[in-house]
Amino acid sequence: MNTITFKCETVTPMFMAGADGKKPELRAPSIKGVLRFWWRAINGYLELKDLREREAAIFGGSGKEQGRSKVIINIDQTNLDYEDYNPLPHRKNSNFKLKAFKSGQGFSVNLSLISDCIKVKENETFTFDNLCNLFIITTILGGFGKRSRRGFGSIRIIEPQKNVREINLSYILELLNSFGYIKYKIRDSEIYSDLTLNKGSLDYPYIKKIQIGRKYKTYNDLLFKIGMATHDFCDKILASSTSTGRMASPVYISIIKNADGYYPIITTLNTTVDKPLANISYSLKLQDKLKEAIL
Repeated sequence: MNTITFKCETVTPMFMAGADGKKPELRAPSIKGVLRFWWRAINGYLELKDLREREAAIFGGSGKEQGRSKVIINIDQTNLDYEDYNPLPHRKNSNFKLKAFKSGQGFSVNLSLISDCIKVKENETFTFDNLCNLFIITTILGGFGKRSRRGFGSIRIIEPQKNVREINLSYILELLNSFGYIKYKIRDSEIYSDLTLNKGSLDYPYIKKIQIGRKYKTYNDLLFKIGMATHDFCDKILASSTSTGRMASPVYISIIKNADGYYPIITTLNTTVDKPLANISYSLKLQDKLKEAIL
C-alpha cells in the first residue's frame, strides 16, 4: 500500500458537518466523494459507460464485480476551531448563520492506494501519482462542504513542500494532463478541453473551461463579490429554468491563496439537465455574466 500525508489549511470557512448535520466535522467519505466528482469532471473524453467502469475500478461500486474502493482516506482534525458564519455574505444584515471551520485551520489528510497501480482497462492503469495529482487538482478547483460551488470550503496544501507551488494556469494544465491524455490546452488566458478525441455525446458535467480572476485582498471581499454576483444572476437563471427542467449550476468557483492575495478560480462544466430547458441560451448568457462579474 502506498500512502502520503497532505498537511492542509482551510482558505475559506468550511461548512462540513458530522452525522447530526450540525456539529462541524471533516468526514473522509465526503472528501472521497469530492475526489470522485473531480475525477469524472477531468475525464471528459470518455463515454458514460466507460467512465462508470473506470470510476468503479478505482473508487468502488455496487455491482457484483466492482468491489470496494481502492482509495483509502483518513483525516487528522485535532483541535479545529469553528465559528458561526453567514453562508450568504452579501446579505450583511442577515441573522442566518451556520457553524463552519474557521479560515487558517490546519489538518492532515492521509491518502492511500492499495497497490502501486490499479488496472482500470486492458491497457490503462490508475497510479499512486495519479491519486496524488487528483487530490492536488481537487484542492485547487473545488471545495468541501456546503456552498463549495461558491467559494466556501476552499483549502490549500502546505506540506509536502514539493507539492506547494504558485497556482497558475500552467500548473493546473500540467496536473490535468498528467493523467495520460493530452486533452486540455491554454488559449486566451484560459484552459479549455479539447474533445476531438471523443466522437460521442457526453451528458455529464466534465470540465469545459478554467479561468483565474483578479486579485482580492481578503477572502471575505471575494466571498462577498461571489455572493453578490450569484444573487444578481443566479436567481434569474433559476427563474428561466421553468417546470420544463432544472440544472445544477455548471459554474464552480473556488478560492486560492497565493503569496500576494486571494484569487477566484472559475471552472465551467458541461451543462446537463434532467429535462429540456425552455430558455437554455438565456441561462448560458447569465452564466457568462456571473463569471464576468467575479473575474
